[in-house]
Amino acid sequence: MFSLTDIFKNKQSFIGPHGRVISRDHFISQVLTMAQGLSAEPIKKVNLYIEDAYLFSVCFFASILSGKEVTLFANNKHIQKNSFEDDIWLTDATWKRYLSGDSRFKTLYLNSKAKVFFYTSGSSGKPKKIEKTFFNLFEEAKVLENKFGEKTFGFDVVASVSHNHIYGFLFKILWPLMSGKKIVIENCRYQEDLFAYSKNNKFIFISSPAFFKRLDDRIGPPEGLKCVFSSGGLLLKKLSDQVLLKLKSRPIEVLGSTETGGVAYRVQDNEHDLWELFGGVEAEPTETHQLRVISPFILKKSFVMGDRVEFVSKNKFKLLGRSDRIVKIEDKRVSLVEIEINLCGHEYVSDCAVLALEISGRQQTGAIIVLSPSGLLWSKGLSGHQTNQFFREFLAESFDLISVPRRFRYVSEIHINSQAKRDFQELERVFL
Repeated sequence: MFSLTDIFKNKQSFIGPHGRVISRDHFISQVLTMAQGLSAEPIKKVNLYIEDAYLFSVCFFASILSGKEVTLFANNKHIQKNSFEDDIWLTDATWKRYLSGDSRFKTLYLNSKAKVFFYTSGSSGKPKKIEKTFFNLFEEAKVLENKFGEKTFGFDVVASVSHNHIYGFLFKILWPLMSGKKIVIENCRYQEDLFAYSKNNKFIFISSPAFFKRLDDRIGPPEGLKCVFSSGGLLLKKLSDQVLLKLKSRPIEVLGSTETGGVAYRVQDNEHDLWELFGGVEAEPTETHQLRVISPFILKKSFVMGDRVEFVSKNKFKLLGRSDRIVKIEDKRVSLVEIEINLCGHEYVSDCAVLALEISGRQQTGAIIVLSPSGLLWSKGLSGHQTNQFFREFLAESFDLISVPRRFRYVSEIHINSQAKRDFQELERVFL
């Protein structure tokens, strides 16, 4: 059992618009008021999707406190596709219905066995519903504090990622609250927001590769930014270097999944930097070199990830790419990730995605490319065929012709879903 007052240690917990501070006492009072209203409902299941980080936190902890089972939804589209008429819905439009006006709730203790459900990103298929307990989540937040607490002590938390997903929930909500950090309620949408907030504040930034790919050279580094975290996709060394150049902070990358929670972290000071397991997490390669994770953050204690690895010591490893992104083209194994890495290494390419396609019954690869500023200048005056042929010849230096993409598409950005992950089903439509 966990007490609300023991978990939330800072007297100032949230920062709203125009710097308005919401105190811990006010926050707890609202949680108790909401818990009182929810406890009057016999329904045990709560579905939660609220964009406001403060109201989300109130509703989440009130639901746990009142003995409910909580499911976090990733976005409004997901809500519309699912019908749960018999459940309690807590959204930006409905949460006020459950405020009781009475904050004298019977207990301040949160049940460590309370069930919390998250949805996976669905980037490679239908989103899956993953069960956790509050204990799983709290244990992970403790590990984050043990690892990064000293480095981030006394800094506020700004995030560009959603708290409705597990990465944002842990790094933007639970860890900050239990470690005494103030949470900036409004999501950071633009680089200018970081610059504006840094004028009078010191903070850490919780983000993803999708945000970093949009960084503008013309905007100066935010002086108040002290530490950057990234998850939701791997950072190429080139992009990590750009973040360091533009934000003056090398990002700490976190490897994990909805199923496993955080598994490992790295800081790419050079291309050979390894991933290091978080404290309390154990892992080993399977016979097919996939990463088997044994962790207190997993309800069933172990899970095999789609990442292929090579361990160099008990707690450090190299990533070799995704096992589910190795395909067979005319009976030859082809790593789509390796083709992407090669393409993104070219100065004319700022981002890309390589997919396995079936055209007229034949397997082949296709590439979606975002040209860099120098690439856009270079391609002026060239035909589509000439541009495609250039990249084919470039890739043919490193890959068999069977592996080299036969189809190319050029876009302004790579489509991502609400969890800042690539939606490969959506990307396939680019070739239709």
